[in-house]
Amino acid sequence: MEALAPDFRSTFLDTASSGITERTHIIEFESIEARMRRYALFLVALVTIATVAAYPTWSRATAHKAAAQDKLQSMTVRGDIWDSVCARAGSHGSMMTKLHASTVKDCTLNCVKGGAELVLYSEGDKVVYRLDSQDKVKEYAGQVVTVIGNYDRATNILHVDRIETGM
Repeated sequence: MEALAPDFRSTFLDTASSGITERTHIIEFESIEARMRRYALFLVALVTIATVAAYPTWSRATAHKAAAQDKLQSMTVRGDIWDSVCARAGSHGSMMTKLHASTVKDCTLNCVKGGAELVLYSEGDKVVYRLDSQDKVKEYAGQVVTVIGNYDRATNILHVDRIETGM
């Protein structure tokens, strides 16, 4: 036999007999199994709605992660460790005179003290690569080096893994 439980819904039945209105309170009964099916259906609908609502956030996060990986490009570049001011000019000439620097290294370090950042300048291509690790490259100021790392196109920064000197 199926168990019955009172439902929270109730109705009033108005009957009119001989001009007197009589109200009878009727309690509706439904099975516990039917109520559980209704709650289960509600939960399934709620989870479905929550999943659909959250999907754009998940897909955006996945897209951003994939885009970030696509932006990084493994790269090996040969060039000079210069300061950003002289690299943009393509020469140390005017700054060496202005700063009374006797070597490219002195010029580079003086410009860095003045607020410039260390960069890798590829003289053949006339390309300036910003470097993420200023401390790691400072000892190579003014030298020709080969930088091995990952280039981030979005930020124009070369993430330095290692630096090699010489040919």
